[in-house]
Amino acid sequence: MSRSVSSIPRSTRTCFASRLQLLLLPASAALLSGAPKSAAATTATSSAPKVIPERNPSVVATRSAEGQGGFVSGLVSGAVSRASKEVLLHPIDTIRARLQTQKNISFANASLYEDLYAGLVPALVGGVPAGALFFGIKDFSKQRLRQLGLSKQQATILAVFFTNFPYWLVRTPSELLKTRAQVNGSSEIVSSEWYESYVSNILYSVPADEVKFLAYDAIGASLFGFNDGAKVEGLTAAATGAMASFVSQLTTTPLDVARTRIMAFERGQENNGLLSSSGSSNPLPVLVRIYEQEGVQGLFSGLSARSFRAIASGAIQFASYELTQNYLKS
Repeated sequence: MSRSVSSIPRSTRTCFASRLQLLLLPASAALLSGAPKSAAATTATSSAPKVIPERNPSVVATRSAEGQGGFVSGLVSGAVSRASKEVLLHPIDTIRARLQTQKNISFANASLYEDLYAGLVPALVGGVPAGALFFGIKDFSKQRLRQLGLSKQQATILAVFFTNFPYWLVRTPSELLKTRAQVNGSSEIVSSEWYESYVSNILYSVPADEVKFLAYDAIGASLFGFNDGAKVEGLTAAATGAMASFVSQLTTTPLDVARTRIMAFERGQENNGLLSSSGSSNPLPVLVRIYEQEGVQGLFSGLSARSFRAIASGAIQFASYELTQNYLKS
């Protein structure tokens, strides 16, 4: 005896519909995962929400935008930071370079303070785009590494390490011109010397930057409660950056002395008041020679000027960086 659908009790119909949905769930899952479509599965999934977090186009677009945003904001922040440091701190950098390379010179010598902005133009022309490139690549690669599951410290170490190679590829020629102008006012450079200090710049900058950025995160987290993605105010960033930069520059002074002498020394000028590198572009033999002839004091020459510059540089760099980041994100 046939019965119409309307004659079936409501509770029975509801139970049947629920069981039918449970039976169709495997088919829907198979369809979403790429299994061959059947007519029943197509009908069942036509009205079901298709939410796949890892393949959702909106998620992919958001991650792509985050990566591009990190690169662009890093470029702008890096350019502002580098330009600020070069303009404000170039005189101190000139004093540092002269103390590290010239014989019998001290703070009492009037010649130490002559033409303190010598070499500023090449420093800006090469340093600003290099600084923009550094922070652009570092911020972008750090974001990507974090997305792969690396910790903040691991991502920082890898990002800073790899970023230094293109950074110094851009900056080394201008750094050579700047140092020569600061130390002896010369702009005479033969073609073979343009990248002679590239390796020494890398060997100095990698540990210096690793220590600086790791110290910035550690000091910021312990003293000021820095968190990932949190807005950092300029004054807080300045204080944290000053401390981090001081620790970094203090521990890497001998490497800076070696690279500065490699860049400053011109062939035939050893008897013209310069402490030479004996023509070596390898910082390790230079360090050994400095220690043998001048002792520990020679390895840390220019430390006072360097320390003062480190504190001011760290404050300016991180304050301008965080302020620019906050402006771009607002």
